[in-house]
Amino acid sequence: MFGCFTVHTPSPPPRPWIPLARPSSNRPACIFTVMCYNVLCDKYATRQMYTYCPSWALNWDYRKKGIMDEIQHYAADIINLQEVEMEQFYNFFMPQLTAHGYYGIYSPKSRAKHMAESERKFVDGCAIFFRTSKFTLVKEHLVEFNQLAMANADGLEHMLNRVMPKDNIGLAALLQTTANAWENASPDAPFACQPVLVCTAHLHWDPEYCDVKLIQTMMLSNELKSILEESVQTLRANNVNITDPSNIQLVLCGDFNSLPESGVIEFLGTGKVSQDHQDFKAFSYKAYLEKVLSCDKPNEFTHFFKLASAYNDEIMPFTNYTFDFKGIIDYIFYAKNTMTPLGLLGPISQDWISQNKVIGCPHPHVYSDHFPLLVELEMVPTIFGPMNGIIRYTVHTPSPPPRPWIPLARPSSNRPACIFTVMCYNVLCDKYATRQMYTYCPSWALNWDYRKKGIMDEIQHYAADIINLQEVEMEQFYNFFMPQLKAHGYYGIYSPKSRAKHMAESERKFVDAPPDAPFACQPVLVCTAHLHWDPEYCDVKLIQTMMLSNELKSILEESVQTLRANNVNITDPSNIQLVLCGDFNSLPDSGVIEFLGTGKVSQDHQDFKAFSYKACLEKVLSCDKPNEFTHSFKLASAYNDEIMPFTNYTFDFKGIIDYIFYAKNTMTPLGLLGPISQDWISQNKVIGCPHPHVYSDHFPLLVELEMVPTISGPMNGIIRYTGNSLCLGLLGKCLL
Repeated sequence: MFGCFTVHTPSPPPRPWIPLARPSSNRPACIFTVMCYNVLCDKYATRQMYTYCPSWALNWDYRKKGIMDEIQHYAADIINLQEVEMEQFYNFFMPQLTAHGYYGIYSPKSRAKHMAESERKFVDGCAIFFRTSKFTLVKEHLVEFNQLAMANADGLEHMLNRVMPKDNIGLAALLQTTANAWENASPDAPFACQPVLVCTAHLHWDPEYCDVKLIQTMMLSNELKSILEESVQTLRANNVNITDPSNIQLVLCGDFNSLPESGVIEFLGTGKVSQDHQDFKAFSYKAYLEKVLSCDKPNEFTHFFKLASAYNDEIMPFTNYTFDFKGIIDYIFYAKNTMTPLGLLGPISQDWISQNKVIGCPHPHVYSDHFPLLVELEMVPTIFGPMNGIIRYTVHTPSPPPRPWIPLARPSSNRPACIFTVMCYNVLCDKYATRQMYTYCPSWALNWDYRKKGIMDEIQHYAADIINLQEVEMEQFYNFFMPQLKAHGYYGIYSPKSRAKHMAESERKFVDAPPDAPFACQPVLVCTAHLHWDPEYCDVKLIQTMMLSNELKSILEESVQTLRANNVNITDPSNIQLVLCGDFNSLPDSGVIEFLGTGKVSQDHQDFKAFSYKACLEKVLSCDKPNEFTHSFKLASAYNDEIMPFTNYTFDFKGIIDYIFYAKNTMTPLGLLGPISQDWISQNKVIGCPHPHVYSDHFPLLVELEMVPTISGPMNGIIRYTGNSLCLGLLGKCLL
């Protein structure tokens, strides 16, 4: 798109690498690189702000390629970004970096939570990415300065009028190293899971508000102290031998919008600042600060972190370079007692700047007004063994053999057919995966960062065309499942509980049919559901299922109109085929499965218990007989207890509660994934899941279906959609 623009200025020479120290050869050490980069979000990159830069070089589609090339070229182990718009994080940075072995977390500025979705996606924020071969995520933390100011203002006018309106944030990731990150150490060394807290922040920009920046920094230091104290308990619960917050090492970086001589950098670098510092201006914040910070001397506020800045003005004359301002405002601080900088990325060539009369950035060869910082750090361990003498990640049980594929039928060879696979998988969300619930499973094998890799490996191994997941946390959907699966050719939709909206959007390839066949746009409604879990509430599960069937009927009726408006020759809801699956928390002999599988249930069914729902149900369901409620779908379950003895396997419960139902008149199961090996379970005394080799308490279901078309041609003889596949979305509401 931008190839038509000629850049006459030559590219700058590569920035130099400045060595500072040699790595140790006689002690265990973790060597890793950290990048800090304000990428200049699109909405701030205007011609009004940067008059010296051509419009095309300000365009995000031009700049983002150069930014990503830089990030990938330097290949830091930890990448801290500021001014990342929400949409760009999820649609650009996360997919690109996930494909290169990173995992990321993100938060927009606080204002985003009060905005409509259409506006929220343009709000900028902070992101942290880390290389998964060297680090795992334990927990993430968000620091919202306006919320802290509001909570602690105590009527102070300048806290309310100056600090609170600024919605800047800090984002922190509690990481643990992996064995691969260490040198001069054995893979089972106890310090292989060394915790490190990485924090990035973006402070307020206006020089007139230097007091606000200093208060934001002091609030951040207090929050980091609280995070470290809380993290001790989190890590001890995971069997890490840690007794003090100082055992957790700290890397703090960001765009602090503060010069080296400012109160912000004095406070971070020296650990103290006078309450009379000029950056406080004429405002007194003493009453607030005395509540949250240490005061070793009457006139001084302190923090207990021992930090040093990797960069100074002797190494780098500026990190931000515009027409109006040139100076150091970006920093990487590290724990100076346990980390040593081995080298860092030097400045851009001053000769290139002067010879080419570069008066400011962005520039066609410089993609932000900030330059990325990069430092290589050597870290020594501060933890020395697990609490109970057991190395956490040793698994003595052999992996189970592959689950068998059970063929059921041969595909048709004499009629058009669409063959596709459907997966149903309750992944066991992190908040339910506790030691209290699963006492037989080691803590580390319950940790989401351990389980998610195994879950994703399973999903990608089976490579279903349609994947239905339950117990997916919102954060994990947007930060893990969506980026990972999008990179493998999938598109996903999501809703948390109680706001469920279910949509089918999938591509269908028809075999033995011309690409412009009228049924190439065959509509399919795919629905997944997660019903209530408690066996005592079998009546609730049955009512939820009957409400669902009524809603699906309404969705199909509504979809006929939607599809006809798109020129699909459809006259009846039965022309839309249905796949229904999920965790129904109901056994095969329950009222739920009887209703779905047979299409009817008696109003006297025992699962209704002593409660009468007749008045409600008569309004929404068919009653072909006086004592019976029905639905119009012709469904069959792909799985039964002869094929799969259990889909959920815990110490207290083993049974079938997950199902894949399909339209039995138009779909034929060709094969399905069989059960886990019973021999492996018995020989290894596996009393329940999750297990180090089984990443949820549910097993994924997978069926291959052959579908015949139920639509015959367009209404006006014109094929609206051509090609070998069609992506068709049907929007539905499921009341669960």
